Amino acid sequence: MEGDLERSSIGNWELAVQAIRRLLDDAHLEHVGVEIIDHQKAATSSSAITEEIFPSDRVESLYTSARLYLNESGMKWTTMTLLNRGSGSSNLRPTLLVTATDLDRNQWWTETLPELEKMCHSVSSDVDAELLHGAISCTQDMKEPCSDAINYGPNLHMGDSMGAAGSDGSGSIGAAISLRIGDDPPAAFILSNHHVTAKDQNSEDSKDGYAIRAPSDCDTVFQQATLEEMIADFRRSRDKERTRYGAKADFTERMDQRIATCQQQLARIPADANTRAIGNFYKSRQGLSRDGWFIDWSLTRLGNNRSVSSEAPSAIEAARSSKALRNSTEKEVIKLTTWSDASFQGIRIAKRGRTTGWTVGVANMYETYKASDTGTLVNPTVDQNAQGKDAKVWPVFPVRMLSESEAVLDGGDSGSIIISTEMGIGRMIGLGFGAINEVRLMSPLGAVFADIEEQVKGVVVEPRKSAL
Repeated sequence: MEGDLERSSIGNWELAVQAIRRLLDDAHLEHVGVEIIDHQKAATSSSAITEEIFPSDRVESLYTSARLYLNESGMKWTTMTLLNRGSGSSNLRPTLLVTATDLDRNQWWTETLPELEKMCHSVSSDVDAELLHGAISCTQDMKEPCSDAINYGPNLHMGDSMGAAGSDGSGSIGAAISLRIGDDPPAAFILSNHHVTAKDQNSEDSKDGYAIRAPSDCDTVFQQATLEEMIADFRRSRDKERTRYGAKADFTERMDQRIATCQQQLARIPADANTRAIGNFYKSRQGLSRDGWFIDWSLTRLGNNRSVSSEAPSAIEAARSSKALRNSTEKEVIKLTTWSDASFQGIRIAKRGRTTGWTVGVANMYETYKASDTGTLVNPTVDQNAQGKDAKVWPVFPVRMLSESEAVLDGGDSGSIIISTEMGIGRMIGLGFGAINEVRLMSPLGAVFADIEEQVKGVVVEPRKSAL
């Protein structure tokens, strides 16, 4: 909703927000947020801070003070992030953005926001505080997969569609990793998200070795239905043209060629769903790591009939927008064989996912904090090992150059591996999993791999840790 907040006849915008919130709740639209925007500041959006503008100890002090204050106040905050907010590249200000699910409470506006503003000003008079309604959601809302993510061949790629057999969910193949468990020789696994491969979305982990398929069941059904609908449309167009104007050879031939192409694509869809199996679910976890990171990972033991290649186009180094990367004609690829836990604050990144394919973005300079008892992804319960601690996650943003506004991660991109495109090009640095409003989130691979090794009592052999 946009309006002139100074001249509006609405005397109390806070009460207006509360009334709109009640109407939405009564209509069972709890997931819909409410935001009042001054028309003079329209198009306000978030973007990454790419350089250290304040000493890290002062930022950490701000985060700590704000989290303690919010936790003690009992407010239902979900995340807080220090990022840039503004209506354009020339009007950006560092802002402590706090999201919450109970912004209809008067206390947020009369007490909490003024107190947060004081905390921000103690860091710098340039830092604002802002409140938005929202909670973290997994980036798995079922959006259409990109065409090249539907892969029935024996060699799969990072970013291809995958999902649990019999599940209506879908996500992205992250990367192939090699694990040595106990005294066994290293074995190949696929890394993705817990909420991508778990059959029971309300559990923190799954244990039985059910089949994982690529493409996912729902994406296979979607492609089949789409192709059948296209065939029907082409036939109707062809027959309609014949009825109205008589046979036109060129048009009829063109429609017949399109029908034949769709039929060929339909024929490639295996009749037996089991032929799409890529292996069996091994283990997953969604919760808090020992060092305070929120993690959401899963392992699928790779079968003998499929393989996964982890590689990226060499164009990721020079690409300055997602469109430029996807349109690149560069054929050379980079083998992704290493990961890094070196600082990735403010650096450019890229990823390939099921929905949006290759995209580029920027890692924020500062992390996001997630409340321990609100704003979780799928499972509403607190991880028993969390001990009431707030979790850390890392935000990534679009590049926002010229018309670039495409999200780095979107619905169905969950499980995508985040790759550095500078300071060690081609090194894997994170595992994408969720979103909060415009902000997309990842867990550092260092935290993910450390938790995997602890949970499976093994060692990650490949990819190798980079010295940089």
